[in-house]
Amino acid sequence: MKKTYKNSREWVCDVCGLKFFGRAKLLQHKKEIGHKRNLTFGTDIPFKGTCNFCGYLSTSKYGLTNHINCCKLNPNRKDGNWKGRKHKKESIEKVRLGFVKSGKCKTNFNKIGCNYIDKLNKERGWNLQHALKGGEFTICGFYLDGYDCEKNIVFEYDEEKHYLNYEVNLLQERDIKRQNRIIEKLNCEFWRYNEKKNELYRVN
Repeated sequence: MKKTYKNSREWVCDVCGLKFFGRAKLLQHKKEIGHKRNLTFGTDIPFKGTCNFCGYLSTSKYGLTNHINCCKLNPNRKDGNWKGRKHKKESIEKVRLGFVKSGKCKTNFNKIGCNYIDKLNKERGWNLQHALKGGEFTICGFYLDGYDCEKNIVFEYDEEKHYLNYEVNLLQERDIKRQNRIIEKLNCEFWRYNEKKNELYRVN
């Protein structure tokens, strides 16, 4: 780290040669990308160690320990790109339920879907609770379009956006995960309605 003679306020990174007006900005730069510049330019910065999983170089022993612990648990680590720790299903559910209880996460319901659920209740003798009839039931932090607690039946009304390919009822990945989690939690009979094809089908 050194000052230039032309301007006393100008500081130059001795690793990559970038110039900064102020020592604080230079220090911030070294903390953020100094470790990445090391392999290319070489530097005197004292590194504490390298992550064996992704090659991350750290100037802090404590920071490196935390990084390695997270890297072990992270299934998304690929080619040195670390995307963070994978949280347990139970932890994710607690967060979702917290948002639901606090009122920060509000349900968006489809009135046409509610009318269709009422039609199903009459035709099939179900008693599905929905947004306009007792409010949507929540499980694992998810709002259910329709739920009959006596017969343990879950119903989902799907617009076209829920499908990768609505012709073969191929759902989006997030909808599949949501569906599987609900079935696992409730051990229920699960029905879906494809609005685009006007098709009611049972999942399990």
